[in-house]
Amino acid sequence: MSFERKGGQYVLREFFAHKFDPETKHALLQYAAAMIDRILSMASNPPPRFAAIEIPPHPVHKVEHLRRWFGDRVIEVESRGITALIEDRVIERAFSKVARDRLNPRALESGASLRGGATFSDSVKAFLSLMIENDEAPSMKRVVVAAGMSARTFQRQLNGEGASFSELLADVRRNETLKRLKEGNLTITSIATDLGYSDQATFTRAFRRWTGVPPSRFRATAS
Repeated sequence: MSFERKGGQYVLREFFAHKFDPETKHALLQYAAAMIDRILSMASNPPPRFAAIEIPPHPVHKVEHLRRWFGDRVIEVESRGITALIEDRVIERAFSKVARDRLNPRALESGASLRGGATFSDSVKAFLSLMIENDEAPSMKRVVVAAGMSARTFQRQLNGEGASFSELLADVRRNETLKRLKEGNLTITSIATDLGYSDQATFTRAFRRWTGVPPSRFRATAS
Protein backbone atom coordinates (compact mmCIF):
# COMPACT_ATOMS: atom_id res chain seq x y z
CA MET A 1 0.00 0.00 0.00
CA SER A 2 1.16 3.54 -0.74
CA PHE A 3 -0.23 6.93 0.21
CA GLU A 4 0.42 10.62 -0.40
CA ARG A 5 -1.11 13.89 0.75
CA LYS A 6 -2.59 15.93 -2.05
CA GLY A 7 -4.80 19.03 -1.92
CA GLY A 8 -6.32 18.55 1.53
CA GLN A 9 -6.75 14.80 1.01
CA TYR A 10 -4.76 11.63 1.42
CA VAL A 11 -4.57 9.31 -1.56
CA LEU A 12 -4.23 5.61 -0.62
CA ARG A 13 -3.45 3.03 -3.27
CA GLU A 14 -3.50 -0.76 -2.96
CA PHE A 15 -2.82 -3.30 -5.70
CA PHE A 16 -1.68 -6.89 -6.12
CA ALA A 17 1.34 -7.80 -8.21
CA HIS A 18 -0.15 -11.22 -8.97
CA LYS A 19 -2.59 -11.34 -11.87
CA PHE A 20 -5.93 -12.63 -10.52
CA ASP A 21 -9.09 -13.36 -12.47
CA PRO A 22 -11.55 -10.39 -12.36
CA GLU A 23 -13.85 -11.93 -9.72
CA THR A 24 -11.06 -12.84 -7.32
CA LYS A 25 -9.33 -9.49 -7.81
CA HIS A 26 -12.54 -7.62 -7.06
CA ALA A 27 -13.18 -9.68 -3.91
CA LEU A 28 -9.66 -9.09 -2.59
CA LEU A 29 -9.74 -5.36 -3.33
CA GLN A 30 -13.21 -5.05 -1.81
CA TYR A 31 -11.84 -6.67 1.34
CA ALA A 32 -8.89 -4.22 1.37
CA ALA A 33 -11.31 -1.28 1.07
CA ALA A 34 -13.41 -2.65 3.93
CA MET A 35 -10.33 -2.99 6.12
CA ILE A 36 -9.31 0.64 5.47
CA ASP A 37 -12.84 1.77 6.23
CA ARG A 38 -12.85 -0.28 9.45
CA ILE A 39 -9.61 1.29 10.65
CA LEU A 40 -10.96 4.77 9.96
CA SER A 41 -14.11 3.93 11.92
CA MET A 42 -12.02 3.15 15.01
CA ALA A 43 -11.31 6.88 15.31
CA SER A 44 -15.08 7.42 15.62
CA ASN A 45 -15.35 8.77 12.10
CA PRO A 46 -18.98 8.54 10.93
CA PRO A 47 -19.69 7.23 7.41
CA PRO A 48 -19.04 7.98 4.65
CA ARG A 49 -15.33 7.87 5.43
CA PHE A 50 -14.09 7.95 1.82
CA ALA A 51 -14.29 11.11 -0.26
CA ALA A 52 -14.16 8.69 -3.20
CA ILE A 53 -12.97 5.17 -3.88
CA GLU A 54 -11.97 3.83 -7.28
CA ILE A 55 -12.13 0.05 -7.76
CA PRO A 56 -12.16 -2.40 -10.69
CA PRO A 57 -15.70 -3.72 -11.22
CA HIS A 58 -17.00 -7.20 -10.53
CA PRO A 59 -17.57 -8.85 -13.96
CA VAL A 60 -21.28 -9.37 -13.20
CA HIS A 61 -22.33 -7.04 -10.38
CA LYS A 62 -20.02 -4.15 -11.34
CA VAL A 63 -19.81 -1.82 -8.30
CA GLU A 64 -23.48 -1.44 -7.41
CA HIS A 65 -23.25 -3.87 -4.45
CA LEU A 66 -20.63 -1.62 -2.84
CA ARG A 67 -22.91 1.39 -2.67
CA ARG A 68 -24.68 0.03 0.41
CA TRP A 69 -21.42 0.65 2.30
CA PHE A 70 -19.73 3.49 0.43
CA GLY A 71 -22.67 5.28 -1.23
CA ASP A 72 -22.29 7.06 -4.56
CA ARG A 73 -18.61 7.68 -3.85
CA VAL A 74 -17.70 4.37 -5.51
CA ILE A 75 -16.15 4.88 -8.95
CA GLU A 76 -15.71 2.05 -11.44
CA VAL A 77 -12.25 2.02 -13.05
CA GLU A 78 -10.15 -0.39 -15.08
CA SER A 79 -7.00 -0.84 -13.03
CA ARG A 80 -5.03 -3.39 -11.01
CA GLY A 81 -5.95 -1.90 -7.64
CA ILE A 82 -8.01 0.55 -5.61
CA THR A 83 -7.46 4.24 -5.02
CA ALA A 84 -9.13 5.77 -1.94
CA LEU A 85 -9.40 9.51 -1.36
CA ILE A 86 -9.71 10.43 2.31
CA GLU A 87 -10.07 13.95 3.64
CA ASP A 88 -7.53 15.27 6.15
CA ARG A 89 -10.13 15.65 8.88
CA VAL A 90 -10.93 11.94 8.65
CA ILE A 91 -7.50 10.36 8.43
CA GLU A 92 -5.90 12.70 10.99
CA ARG A 93 -8.55 12.21 13.64
CA ALA A 94 -7.08 10.76 16.84
CA PHE A 95 -7.99 7.27 18.03
CA SER A 96 -9.75 6.92 21.34
CA LYS A 97 -7.92 5.19 24.19
CA VAL A 98 -9.96 2.02 23.61
CA ALA A 99 -8.96 1.93 19.95
CA ARG A 100 -5.30 2.58 20.80
CA ASP A 101 -5.32 -0.29 23.28
CA ARG A 102 -6.69 -2.61 20.60
CA LEU A 103 -3.84 -1.62 18.31
CA ASN A 104 -1.17 -2.17 20.96
CA PRO A 105 1.51 -4.31 19.19
CA ARG A 106 2.17 -6.27 22.39
CA ALA A 107 -1.47 -7.41 22.37
CA LEU A 108 -1.02 -8.97 18.93
CA GLU A 109 1.16 -11.74 20.33
CA SER A 110 -1.83 -13.39 21.99
CA GLY A 111 -4.32 -12.55 19.25
CA ALA A 112 -5.61 -14.78 16.49
CA SER A 113 -4.02 -14.65 13.06
CA LEU A 114 -5.79 -12.44 10.53
CA ARG A 115 -5.74 -15.46 8.22
CA GLY A 116 -7.90 -17.36 10.69
CA GLY A 117 -5.09 -19.63 11.84
CA ALA A 118 -1.52 -20.72 11.21
CA THR A 119 -2.08 -23.44 8.59
CA PHE A 120 -2.69 -23.38 4.85
CA SER A 121 -6.11 -24.96 5.47
CA ASP A 122 -7.01 -22.05 7.76
CA SER A 123 -6.11 -19.60 5.01
CA VAL A 124 -8.26 -21.47 2.50
CA LYS A 125 -11.22 -21.44 4.91
CA ALA A 126 -10.76 -17.70 5.55
CA PHE A 127 -10.79 -17.00 1.81
CA LEU A 128 -13.86 -19.19 1.26
CA SER A 129 -15.68 -17.30 4.03
CA LEU A 130 -14.76 -14.02 2.34
CA MET A 131 -16.11 -15.25 -1.00
CA ILE A 132 -19.42 -16.29 0.56
CA GLU A 133 -19.77 -13.02 2.46
CA ASN A 134 -19.25 -11.16 -0.81
CA ASP A 135 -21.80 -13.27 -2.72
CA GLU A 136 -19.10 -15.09 -4.66
CA ALA A 137 -19.80 -18.73 -5.56
CA PRO A 138 -17.07 -20.72 -3.75
CA SER A 139 -14.98 -22.92 -6.02
CA MET A 140 -11.57 -24.54 -5.83
CA LYS A 141 -10.52 -22.98 -9.13
CA ARG A 142 -10.87 -19.44 -7.78
CA VAL A 143 -9.11 -20.26 -4.52
CA VAL A 144 -6.24 -21.88 -6.44
CA VAL A 145 -5.83 -18.70 -8.50
CA ALA A 146 -5.87 -16.58 -5.34
CA ALA A 147 -3.22 -18.83 -3.79
CA GLY A 148 -0.97 -18.28 -6.81
CA MET A 149 -0.14 -21.96 -7.34
CA SER A 150 -1.12 -24.87 -9.56
CA ALA A 151 -4.12 -27.05 -8.70
CA ARG A 152 -1.76 -30.00 -8.08
CA THR A 153 0.39 -28.01 -5.64
CA PHE A 154 -2.74 -26.68 -3.96
CA GLN A 155 -4.11 -30.19 -3.38
CA ARG A 156 -0.72 -31.44 -2.23
CA GLN A 157 -0.58 -28.66 0.39
CA LEU A 158 -3.99 -29.64 1.72
CA ASN A 159 -3.19 -33.36 1.64
CA GLY A 160 -0.08 -32.67 3.69
CA GLU A 161 -2.32 -31.25 6.42
CA GLY A 162 -4.76 -34.15 6.21
CA ALA A 163 -7.44 -31.93 4.65
CA SER A 164 -9.38 -31.73 1.40
CA PHE A 165 -11.06 -28.83 -0.36
CA SER A 166 -14.51 -30.43 -0.13
CA GLU A 167 -14.13 -30.89 3.65
CA LEU A 168 -12.99 -27.29 4.16
CA LEU A 169 -15.85 -25.94 2.04
CA ALA A 170 -18.38 -28.07 3.95
CA ASP A 171 -16.99 -26.74 7.24
CA VAL A 172 -17.24 -23.12 6.08
CA ARG A 173 -20.74 -23.67 4.72
CA ARG A 174 -21.84 -25.30 7.98
CA ASN A 175 -20.53 -22.46 10.13
CA GLU A 176 -22.01 -19.81 7.86
CA THR A 177 -25.36 -21.63 7.72
CA LEU A 178 -25.65 -21.88 11.50
CA LYS A 179 -24.80 -18.21 11.87
CA ARG A 180 -27.35 -17.08 9.28
CA LEU A 181 -30.11 -19.31 10.63
CA LYS A 182 -29.63 -17.89 14.12
CA GLU A 183 -29.83 -14.34 12.79
CA GLY A 184 -33.31 -15.14 11.52
CA ASN A 185 -33.57 -12.40 8.88
CA LEU A 186 -32.96 -14.63 5.82
CA THR A 187 -35.13 -17.31 4.29
CA ILE A 188 -33.81 -20.86 4.13
CA THR A 189 -34.03 -20.73 0.33
CA SER A 190 -31.90 -17.58 0.15
CA ILE A 191 -29.31 -19.08 2.51
CA ALA A 192 -29.05 -22.19 0.32
CA THR A 193 -28.60 -20.01 -2.78
CA ASP A 194 -26.03 -17.72 -1.14
CA LEU A 195 -23.94 -20.70 -0.05
CA GLY A 196 -23.80 -22.08 -3.58
CA TYR A 197 -26.20 -25.05 -3.34
CA SER A 198 -27.98 -26.04 -6.55
CA ASP A 199 -31.34 -26.35 -4.78
CA GLN A 200 -32.90 -26.31 -1.32
CA ALA A 201 -33.23 -30.12 -1.20
CA THR A 202 -29.45 -30.56 -1.55
CA PHE A 203 -28.93 -27.93 1.12
CA THR A 204 -31.39 -29.65 3.49
CA ARG A 205 -29.67 -33.03 3.05
CA ALA A 206 -26.31 -31.46 3.88
CA PHE A 207 -27.79 -29.74 6.91
CA ARG A 208 -29.26 -33.02 8.20
CA ARG A 209 -25.81 -34.60 7.98
CA TRP A 210 -24.38 -31.77 10.10
CA THR A 211 -27.05 -31.52 12.77
CA GLY A 212 -29.44 -34.46 12.43
CA VAL A 213 -32.42 -32.12 11.90
CA PRO A 214 -33.73 -30.02 8.98
CA PRO A 215 -32.84 -26.30 8.94
CA SER A 216 -36.42 -25.23 9.71
CA ARG A 217 -36.44 -27.22 12.97
CA PHE A 218 -33.00 -25.94 13.93
CA ARG A 219 -34.12 -22.35 13.40
CA ALA A 220 -37.27 -22.88 15.49
CA THR A 221 -35.21 -24.36 18.33
CA ALA A 222 -32.58 -21.63 18.17
CA SER A 223 -35.18 -18.86 18.25
